[in-house]
Amino acid sequence: MIGAFIGSELVGLLTVLHDGLDAIITIFYLALDLQVDNRYECGGVIENDPYGIDKQMGLMMVEELRNLGIYFISYTAVSGKENQLMESIGFTENKGHVEYIIDSRPVEH
Repeated sequence: MIGAFIGSELVGLLTVLHDGLDAIITIFYLALDLQVDNRYECGGVIENDPYGIDKQMGLMMVEELRNLGIYFISYTAVSGKENQLMESIGFTENKGHVEYIIDSRPVEH
């Protein structure tokens, strides 16, 4: 888990689950007031990172996981919104896999 603070206020959060071989990012969050024009009004969808906070957290995460010997890291990005951030950290689109989900949310999406 990596947190970013401004003073005592938590403004960014990144959590990762790993099993010693591979890892998946479960939360990647940036406070809305630090983003510009986030139409989803959701800190968990990072449309803009003008201060580079999430990039710094992502680079720290990659370094720490590599130090642990973990070299396969995955994240499900919102297409067309989070691509730039994830690519700035070093992620590439996974063209060799198809993502399957069960989505049982009670709201229309």
